[in-house]
Amino acid sequence: MSNHLYNEQWRESMDELFDQLEAENPADKSMMPRDNEEKYRFHAILYIRYVEIYKKLEDAYDQMIHPQKRLEIEPLLHTVMGRILECKWFLCQVRHSESLEMDDILLDLHKSPESLDLPVPRWVSEAHKSKLHKQSELLRVLALRYGVPGFTEPDVAPPPPEMTIEQAVRIIQMSERGRQGRMRAQYMRELRPQPLARNEAATRIQKQFRGYLVRRQAAEMRRQEQEIIATRLLDPPAPEASDSAERLRAIALQRKEDQKQNLEEYHTALVTTKDKILQQEGDHLREEMKETIRQHWSSVKQATGKYPKDFFGDKPEGSRRLFHPEEFPPETPEGDDTKKKKGGKKKGSKKKGGKKKSSKKKGCVSRTR
Repeated sequence: MSNHLYNEQWRESMDELFDQLEAENPADKSMMPRDNEEKYRFHAILYIRYVEIYKKLEDAYDQMIHPQKRLEIEPLLHTVMGRILECKWFLCQVRHSESLEMDDILLDLHKSPESLDLPVPRWVSEAHKSKLHKQSELLRVLALRYGVPGFTEPDVAPPPPEMTIEQAVRIIQMSERGRQGRMRAQYMRELRPQPLARNEAATRIQKQFRGYLVRRQAAEMRRQEQEIIATRLLDPPAPEASDSAERLRAIALQRKEDQKQNLEEYHTALVTTKDKILQQEGDHLREEMKETIRQHWSSVKQATGKYPKDFFGDKPEGSRRLFHPEEFPPETPEGDDTKKKKGGKKKGSKKKGGKKKSSKKKGCVSRTR
């Protein structure tokens, strides 16, 4: 297994996840399922595909030796596991049962029932390996102390079961009678040999020779066919299945060792890089931060007429908004809009009032006249 294989699994999983997002949120909302049967089938297909994506990501995460890539895959793996639980919960709610029937759906998707198997994440057992070992040791000690039936030491062979004299005699008699029967059969076979007749011997020889001729002719036809389609290959003898399994197991263990070594180097590099940056650029960064804080204080002083009570305000992001303003979009104050609306209303009311006053004045002038 190479790094290219697990990178390809990661890439395929991402492509399939994008396809899942498009399927769950189609542009045409009329394509969404309507009744319960359509919803059940839709979410069952999502569940099956999410399980397949989970298996690929779990395998890639377990065998990936680059710590940065593992950090990228881990939150994605958690998200897919959560989505599997959500789909399973919805299916159980639709059918009102925890046992789900997906035989027809698996047949339509050309999948086997093994595709629904959910393996336990290997990184969970590895992360809690010491804790699980302590728990198993505690259970073993308690079981031996209180005499739990059926539990023995793993390195000690269990004692033989107790038997009575009659049972022992019966076992010995059965063994002896079987031995005598085999000896008698062998003696009778040697005593009366059955020579083959001439015709029967010739028939057997012909059968074997004809079979040899047919096999050689079939091999020649196969060789000619391979030459015609230009696919003749000199394949080496295939290794045994046990050798392949042992080789894969050894490769997986070696990748685990490389994974641990790379993780240690990654953590060491984080510390050394931080120290190196502090030594080389620490003074320059301090001066920039001090200048930013001075500008912030002076701007607050000019805007409000007094200095701020604290450095960075009461906001939860703290100093990040001050030193990284590009990460936060400018806020639109709602109070200004409301003030503008209220101000507009007041101005209109003043104008109306002014007109009324002017009309009153004109009336007064006309009366005096």
